[in-house]
Amino acid sequence: MSVPAFYAELRELRLERLLDASVEIVAEVGWDALSMTEVSKRSGVPGQSIYKEASEVEDQPRGQ
Repeated sequence: MSVPAFYAELRELRLERLLDASVEIVAEVGWDALSMTEVSKRSGVPGQSIYKEASEVEDQPRGQ
């Protein structure tokens, strides 16, 4: 596996953990309890990484 492929796979796993944690929070206690802090705690992904992922997603052209 090449280095870029390795990092792409890590990113996908991190995004999956973030989404899973978000769904769990909303299912358990509702939208009002959804916060970056709670998602970070549940997913184990540091808060700064969450903001970095969010900014990279926003930079993606629509439809990708």
